[in-house]
Amino acid sequence: MQNIESIILDNLDKAKRLRYGGDSNESLSLLEETLSLAREAGFYQGEIKALGALGLAHKNLGHFEEAIAFLHEAVALSRKLSSWHDLNVSLKNLGSALSELGRTEEALPLYEEARDICARQDDLKGLATSEVFLGNLHLRLEDLDLAEVHYLAAEETILCD
Repeated sequence: MQNIESIILDNLDKAKRLRYGGDSNESLSLLEETLSLAREAGFYQGEIKALGALGLAHKNLGHFEEAIAFLHEAVALSRKLSSWHDLNVSLKNLGSALSELGRTEEALPLYEEARDICARQDDLKGLATSEVFLGNLHLRLEDLDLAEVHYLAAEETILCD
């Protein structure tokens, strides 16, 4: 018999496969069930991952306000638990949803915080990804010079790895 944490992690994997396979509604249903299970079990890492997955699923369906609400919860819980990896991922996902809505002024500090977390943790892959997110944001703002600065920083980081 599987323990509850394994069931939650398996559900998250299955929901991702469903989403990628085009069955977004089934994925959402499974993710909502998984979030409830994680909360009932006090499995905070599973809860963060379920919140993030629900945010991404809603974002992919164009339900941006729902996505932002779930992603804000993922950020808050990651902060509370001092889970730097989950916080980094949640900040980038929340920034992405806000950016797609044109709320770039809200997305920018999230991407910068994610970059700073990765730099402190010596996470070069995460740092390079953060620089790309920042570059994309500045490209959206039509600030080509600053976009180039971030893309070059990403390239330099990758070459150092």
